[in-house]
Amino acid sequence: MPDDEDFGGFDDEGGADSGSTESSDSGGGGGGLKRFLSGAVLKILLYVAAAIVVVIISVITASVVADGKESDTAEIKDRQGMEQRPPAYAIFEMDEFMTGLADIDTTHFVKLKLSLAYEGPNMRLQSELSDRRRQIEDLILLTLNSKVAEDLHTKGQKEEFKEELVKLINGLLREGEIKNVYFKDFMVN
Repeated sequence: MPDDEDFGGFDDEGGADSGSTESSDSGGGGGGLKRFLSGAVLKILLYVAAAIVVVIISVITASVVADGKESDTAEIKDRQGMEQRPPAYAIFEMDEFMTGLADIDTTHFVKLKLSLAYEGPNMRLQSELSDRRRQIEDLILLTLNSKVAEDLHTKGQKEEFKEELVKLINGLLREGEIKNVYFKDFMVN
């Protein structure tokens, strides 16, 4: 009587079972159902492994290409950002100002240190700024004296004050123009 592990006349090594009356069709020592099944399973496993390798290579390649495109995009944005940034201007330093404001009900003072920015190098404009330093200081002081503390509190108000100074100072100049005013210190009490 065959035991529970009988595979239809084949022993564990794939040959004919010694207790079986059936003989192998291949005629001597070979193959059998187990070998066929293990060969077919092996082929399937190889195909699956190859497919997994192809998928992994595809994912890695796509990732590298995507990273390259992202860095190219970031580089383009950096270039565009540099093009949109204001140029580095030449700077003309002004002395510190400390003066009273035009408030009537209370006394307010302003302490201001600023620089004038212009496209450089422009030696003629730099020389003119030096020659007109006292005129420019007087203009800034008179403009500050006409303001009340409420005119200089917010960022927007300070930006308006900058624009006003640029227009007034450029009205004095003949050898060029200033492009901006930079505040180094701006305190209102």
